[in-house]
Amino acid sequence: KVRPLDRLDTVIPWDYFRKELDQLFSRVTHKYRGGRKPFDRLLMFKILVLQRYYNLSDEEMEYQLNDRLSFQSFVGLSGSGKVPDQNTIWDFRESLKEFGGVEKLFVRFDDFLEAESLLAKDGVIVDASFVEVPKQRRHVCRNYTSRSEQHTSELQSRQNHVCRLLLAKKKQRQS
Repeated sequence: KVRPLDRLDTVIPWDYFRKELDQLFSRVTHKYRGGRKPFDRLLMFKILVLQRYYNLSDEEMEYQLNDRLSFQSFVGLSGSGKVPDQNTIWDFRESLKEFGGVEKLFVRFDDFLEAESLLAKDGVIVDASFVEVPKQRRHVCRNYTSRSEQHTSELQSRQNHVCRLLLAKKKQRQS
């Protein structure tokens, strides 16, 4: 049986995210000046993926990285002994927010999951998993660059539609 994180590691093109992260952080002008060397950005993004889908706080994420070999292996920390602490995780996420990258990267991540017919089911540490879903009849775009440009407006359109439906249902209950 293939473990969920191993499967995820094989279907996601992580090099794409490395390039995106490098572009986002290219605006940073300060250089490393002593202290502990910064953690790899892709490793930190993978930590944010785990956090999001396992619903973990920064503190709990630090604990789970120290405790779970599967998490260490997924993010690329196997055997190193050095795990980002909760402040490092928080700083990385806030830097991504500052550069406008968090949602952009996760929209792209979800696109890659969809292209592989995977659905991310988030939850608690015990039951978070990635499950296969039936392929949809609509064509899944193989050209990821053009898909990303269209995705933002499509996502906003879907969210607006859902909001209108929920408001209509709420008004209907009130009357």
